[in-house]
Amino acid sequence: MERYKELLTLDKLSADRLAVLVVNVTRQLVRNGAEIYRAEDTARRLCGKYKNIEYVNIYATYNMVMVNFTCEGKDFLL
Repeated sequence: MERYKELLTLDKLSADRLAVLVVNVTRQLVRNGAEIYRAEDTARRLCGKYKNIEYVNIYATYNMVMVNFTCEGKDFLL
């Protein structure tokens, strides 16, 4: 049985909120003991749910999280 994956559309205002959400989720995962690559993978999966996000780059360490993605030609960096 194949799983149906519906991709959502994101507007620019919601993209700002998504960037903040992804940073907060990734930060909380790392603070609570998750491995770095799992936190980064979770962030990529959150961003990958939207069809108009073209580029995603996540960088996380134990004391910093950076999220960069492009939505409809506009870059978002936190």
